[in-house]
Amino acid sequence: MANEPEPPFFWPMSAERYRLTILSFIGELITSIETGRPFPCRLIVNLLPINMPNEDAERVIARGEFTFGSAESADNKITRRFSNSGSSFNLRISDAVLKDYSIEIPPDWGGTASHNYGTRTTELEFTPPLFMELPRLTEMGVPRSQFQHLVRMRSDGRAIASELEDDSIRDRKTIIDVALDPSSSSIEYYEKKFGKVIKLGGPHIYCGGGGTGGPWDPNDDDNWYVYQQNKENGACTVRQGPMSDAWYVWRFGPGTEADADAYWRQHCQYDGESGAHEKTQR
Repeated sequence: MANEPEPPFFWPMSAERYRLTILSFIGELITSIETGRPFPCRLIVNLLPINMPNEDAERVIARGEFTFGSAESADNKITRRFSNSGSSFNLRISDAVLKDYSIEIPPDWGGTASHNYGTRTTELEFTPPLFMELPRLTEMGVPRSQFQHLVRMRSDGRAIASELEDDSIRDRKTIIDVALDPSSSSIEYYEKKFGKVIKLGGPHIYCGGGGTGGPWDPNDDDNWYVYQQNKENGACTVRQGPMSDAWYVWRFGPGTEADADAYWRQHCQYDGESGAHEKTQR
């Protein structure tokens, strides 16, 4: 009788303080999935709270944009192929929880993107998977190699989960789950998918930080801004650190995170039709 696959490790952490800028990123992605509009690579740098060297940020931006193919719709779900071509490079990232790690960006960077209107989930599946070097996994003493493959990412607007496969034994999986609010987790989804998961640590370990011009000190609470999409009723985002992007215009900052949130709450409103829970300027 064949051995059953090992249960995945489920590694929870939190990026609550960056929830609005992450949701803006997801909202832009959903728009590209729905309309086929190209997705600029610079939004990875400008909207995701990732600490990377400036030269690596420039390499990401230099890749231009992701293009999206024709849509396929079925069962309340829309799917498109996405692709991007350019010079390969090693994207180096520093994080409070994951520590120093890297992702190999291949010459042909693409896969499948989908949004399910019923479950309000957005998913990216990378083809081929992205090669990662994540030494922190080995340092934690778990039976995982530091060499991993990022197979897919999934978000329901409340948490974002990345599914990794071990380089040497592909049946060994690790789920990195990043909560965007205190009560959220993807653990029930993955328990149902795999039957069982092994939980590592606790959910209130804060990850993320930085962006263009960073890294920003996560304890620096006087460097927060509000930006709005440069269009009528464009979605707003709260982020740490300034941003220079033609798609977004400045609305507030610098100030404390509390002041930025207060500005957002006073001048923005929830768009109940948005799968990404966007906030839009009144």
